[in-house]
Amino acid sequence: MRPHRPEPDPPAQPPAQPRRARAEDRRARRSGKGFIPGIVHGTSGSGQTLFIEPQEIVELNNRKRLAECDVADEERRIYVKFSGWIAEEAPAFDAGLAIAEALDVIAAGARLAEDLVASEAIIDDAPRIALLHARHPLMLLANRRCVANDITVAAGVTLLVSGPNAGGKTVALKACGLAALMTRAGLHLAAESGSVMGWFPDVRADIGDAQSLEANLSTFSGHVVALRDYLATAGPGTLLLVDEIAVGTDPEQGAALAQAVLEALAGCGITGIVTTHYDRLKAVGATDPRFANASVGFDLSRMEPTFKLHLGVPGSSGALAVARRHGHAANDVARAQERLGGQATKVEELLANVSEQRRRIEEERAVLLDELERTEADRVAFRAENEPKRPTPPGRVPKEGDLVIGTPVIVKSVGGRGHVASLPDKGSVDVRLGGMRIAVEVGDLLLDSHRAARAAAQVLPPGPPPEVAIALAAANEQKSGARTPESTIDVRGARADEAIAMLDRFIDEGMLVDRDIVFVIHGHGTGALRTAVRAHAAQHQGIEKWRAGEREEGGDGVTVMWLKS
Repeated sequence: MRPHRPEPDPPAQPPAQPRRARAEDRRARRSGKGFIPGIVHGTSGSGQTLFIEPQEIVELNNRKRLAECDVADEERRIYVKFSGWIAEEAPAFDAGLAIAEALDVIAAGARLAEDLVASEAIIDDAPRIALLHARHPLMLLANRRCVANDITVAAGVTLLVSGPNAGGKTVALKACGLAALMTRAGLHLAAESGSVMGWFPDVRADIGDAQSLEANLSTFSGHVVALRDYLATAGPGTLLLVDEIAVGTDPEQGAALAQAVLEALAGCGITGIVTTHYDRLKAVGATDPRFANASVGFDLSRMEPTFKLHLGVPGSSGALAVARRHGHAANDVARAQERLGGQATKVEELLANVSEQRRRIEEERAVLLDELERTEADRVAFRAENEPKRPTPPGRVPKEGDLVIGTPVIVKSVGGRGHVASLPDKGSVDVRLGGMRIAVEVGDLLLDSHRAARAAAQVLPPGPPPEVAIALAAANEQKSGARTPESTIDVRGARADEAIAMLDRFIDEGMLVDRDIVFVIHGHGTGALRTAVRAHAAQHQGIEKWRAGEREEGGDGVTVMWLKS
């Protein structure tokens, strides 16, 4: 067994220091500050550490603070001086800021017009709308499929748009409202050139659900309150846009209220666009001259909307067709059709058939137009292939010294007539062809004997005296001469912007070959293409004058233009 060893005693604990002794110790520590002369700025939390600024750096800190005050005083003096200078130029700064803001808005509008492929609207004093191929700008910016529509609303007329749900009624409504606001903002419209928009100082819209728990309004009550405000404040300069008027209540009572309100608003002289499913309003659009019908199409073969707006006719709401398209059972749809009643079913079927026939006619028309364009292109190509080549204009190879500035020449490679614009340099010479100046090799030139002889004959002009010659020239000024395939361009069937681009290229080619006159076939149609072509001719730098075609030239469906030489 191991021997027993006693446990060692625990180490003795130092006696607790009395509180009074600890306080005296702290005072003793503080009394040590006399060893470091300076300024006491504080103590630690325990009170055992002092924060002292030594006397040696007190003066340095004082000088630093004084230097900082001097810097602040100098900055203040500079600010005051600069502020005085700026105050003297404050009007110029304000004017510059206003100009910069205006330029920023213009630049943003230009970028928006480029993104939308937009065109300038024709602003009319009359409160009317005539948009050509209008698109919803937000759908274009979002790169979503957007069907272009022609939207026409006469001054003081309310357009009643009907048709199936999700068929594009609200999109057309919003596109018109945005076009009116963009016109007021000085922006180009997402529509074809030639579009007309009246100046509407007041644009009102009731779109969406107007219910409000805070205002204790249901959907119907919210619409009724909005219509009440329109009746109190709307006038001849108001464009009113209402989506699904007077919905959310009994259909018969809602239709009657909608008719009464719209008739009262028509009496105020407003111009409006209203979407509806009420047959009562469709009948009003067919009988009251203050209203007009329109509808969005529905393709019965594919059972889906076409998003195309058709003016002049109401459309079927197609609720049963829409239900069938979204997967409702055929038995349910058939029972709903039975409960609808024979007369209502016949009206819906009639409207749907009219819409379908109109769609087919438009498709056939588009096919016929394509066929007409192909036939016309084949005819022009056939005539070009079978026409005898025109003889080369008379001319001779220039000799040394013949090519002086102003000498009439023929450029053989393009067959165009022009005149020398610079002296030959290293085998090349500048020639002015119409409105262009090009560099041509001397070997590609012929002296234009015909124009040179004509210029020489003008020195001593034979025939009648000058007064008679001037009178004869004035009498024949509008004569255009014979129309040939080379001098004719047909832009029928093209959009306005496409026609303008085609016309610009044709004019450039005509000036290149020294053509004097061109004929533009645009047809009659709605007149939009004719207006765009003639407006462009009036401001084109290469067109000297223009007029409508004479009877034997095609009448008002043709525009004759004289090119500047």
